[in-house]
Amino acid sequence: MNKKKVLLAVNKVYNEQNPSNYFISANKKNVKQLVNNKKKFLIERLKLPLKIFKNSELLDLGCGSGQNTINYDWAGAKCTLVDYDKKSTVNARNLFGKFAKNKFKVYRKDLFKFNLKKKFDFVISNGVAHHTFDTVKSIKLAINFLKKDGILILGLGETNGFFQRNLQRYILYSLSENEDEIIKLSKLFFKDNLKRAHKYGGRTVKQIIHDTYINPKIDTLSFYEIKNLFEKNNLYLYSSDEEEYFLEKFTNNKKYYFSLKQKNFKNKNYFANKNFLLNSLINFSSIENSNKVQNKSLKILKDLFFIQSKITHKIKDQSFHAFKKVSLNALLKDYKKTINLLKKIEPINIKETENFLNELSEVFIVMDSKIDKISKIKKINNIIKKNRILFKGRGGKGLNYFVGMKL
Repeated sequence: MNKKKVLLAVNKVYNEQNPSNYFISANKKNVKQLVNNKKKFLIERLKLPLKIFKNSELLDLGCGSGQNTINYDWAGAKCTLVDYDKKSTVNARNLFGKFAKNKFKVYRKDLFKFNLKKKFDFVISNGVAHHTFDTVKSIKLAINFLKKDGILILGLGETNGFFQRNLQRYILYSLSENEDEIIKLSKLFFKDNLKRAHKYGGRTVKQIIHDTYINPKIDTLSFYEIKNLFEKNNLYLYSSDEEEYFLEKFTNNKKYYFSLKQKNFKNKNYFANKNFLLNSLINFSSIENSNKVQNKSLKILKDLFFIQSKITHKIKDQSFHAFKKVSLNALLKDYKKTINLLKKIEPINIKETENFLNELSEVFIVMDSKIDKISKIKKINNIIKKNRILFKGRGGKGLNYFVGMKL
């Protein structure tokens, strides 16, 4: 789809079932609770002290109903909110009109046509870029609004973490004739995932289904693509919500986090030196690493990551109206063979990963079979019910967060 068609198709979904509408009836108690939760995330996970937002200028590109922006206002930022959806901008004005503590502006505008001649201390792009016609261009747009030393807070679907959700979309599109069938089958196959998302996110099941499965555009980026994007645009990593695994220094299962010393902003190799191999493998299957990480496992992990990248990219950016059937059987066999090479050094949980791959293979064996549609639905449903790993728990990772400074 071209730029205009993507915008209208995505907006149609959000106009029907806006995932941020749940917050329009918020009272001061709700807002305070939301702000406290966001404050905890900013401080503990992204290592951003709240005092840096005081008297700052902040731009939120794709603000929704403003529920993810109000915490910055309470921290002292003067917020500019932008969204294309009419309902969202109305909701944002109402929310900020009631609860904002600082001056604010709300614009209803296509993000790619928002040409305010102003630079900001902070730019937020939270769960928006991968729904646009061009994910990379959307992020570059956000970076261009930054002042020197300005900070980008990017929430983005990462291809490895989003694999299981993309697989769910693939299954639904393969077996559905229309949107009603997508909704019906999603409730049959993925009711546990929907229940969990509703419990922890506040959205209704309808909103989750539309946001995750009906939405025609979810084009994620991998860790490597994000890293390259940062480097090419003179943006240096400050923090992430990811636990970072330095494979070369990884011993006794110790977890290393991004350094938070500002001197690292001056080091152009700071982001470049990160391999993200274990992050990619863990987010793909949601299986934690083992305790046996050694330097010599790096070559095999790179080979494994190369195969995994082929798998994840084969089914990403699918939509119901532009669905393409793929086969993963050969790649899954290569993945299993490479996993076997890791058995002596075991940097990841080999047995559980093999179980995950077996469950994944079972799904594709049925999907590729010549049996009738009703039989496929029954078989897929039975497989999902008995799975121990695939589509269980958080099922990958929906959003990753990266904080970068523009120098």
